[in-house]
Amino acid sequence: MWEVWPHITDPRSKLWLELNRAMRNRAPVQFEEHDPVRRMWLDLRVYPAAADGGIAVFSHDVTPRKRA
Repeated sequence: MWEVWPHITDPRSKLWLELNRAMRNRAPVQFEEHDPVRRMWLDLRVYPAAADGGIAVFSHDVTPRKRA
């Protein structure tokens, strides 16, 4: 994930905060975030992984909708 979203290491970023919230609360979160590297908007859905305490992240490009 660090290669896809290098700004995730900034604890002030929304992405970092939301991913950590999903891990800490062990509850799914859904949010939209702008990816400055790829210049696109993403709808992100984060789910806790039951087996290892990690998370699964699914993303969908919503840039066309944001531009409209």
